[in-house]
Amino acid sequence: MILNNGEKAYNRVKEERCGSMKIKFDNITAKTAKYCALIFTVLLLIGLVFSFLEIPGTEVFYIMAVYTGVLVGLPCYVVLFAAKLYFARLRAYGYEIPDNKKIYGNNLNNLPKTREAGRSLFAKHSRIGMWMYFACFVLFLVVDVMYLIKWHFMKGHFMKDICTFLFTVCLVLDSVWLILAVIMWRQRNTEKYRDDVECDKMRKERLNLENIIVFAIFWAIVCAVACIQAMTTTKYMDKVQRENAQVAASELKMADNTVELGNYES
Repeated sequence: MILNNGEKAYNRVKEERCGSMKIKFDNITAKTAKYCALIFTVLLLIGLVFSFLEIPGTEVFYIMAVYTGVLVGLPCYVVLFAAKLYFARLRAYGYEIPDNKKIYGNNLNNLPKTREAGRSLFAKHSRIGMWMYFACFVLFLVVDVMYLIKWHFMKGHFMKDICTFLFTVCLVLDSVWLILAVIMWRQRNTEKYRDDVECDKMRKERLNLENIIVFAIFWAIVCAVACIQAMTTTKYMDKVQRENAQVAASELKMADNTVELGNYES
């Protein structure tokens, strides 16, 4: 009876301190993602082989196979990658890897724990994210400045307005990297932030490494597309301006020739 009361008191204190923390991944989820990733990878490879062989009548099949393999297989790999990193954090904090999270009521506090661990063991991921985001900011800023120098200062005054506008748009997108770097810098604080498997509801949860990487890839694609569109649009506008200038010059020359011919005839 004393043991039961002690267990109840311990669980009550633990619940007050930890709150209800859900289990994000279990072995079933990881295995499902793994098998789905393998299946759709094979489907992608089959589609690529058929597209290379160019067999008549298989165009629809290999197009669907390639698109399905990418659109479904890629998220499966992301889930598998996130699950592996989550399991690594669970092991570091002494938890057993759950086969099925429903058995434990989808509550991290119910997971068996083999040992106690330290505090904020993965705070270094915030430091990694900070430098990663800052490096991306510098990289895209250099690209945008090179674009500005090429088109704003070297191509004459008629391209300045469009170039300045597109550079400003790219610069706004680049500033997101700097904001994220500052957020990562703040999340290094182990007194205010915790890992997602750490039992302490008094501190905020920091971004995990998988979230940092996935968002970095996503925002890098956004910034790259913006840079490419800016360069493409500027080149097109420059081409149109030059063609219009040539047409105007040709028309002016024809008008001058007509006037000279009229003067000669008179």
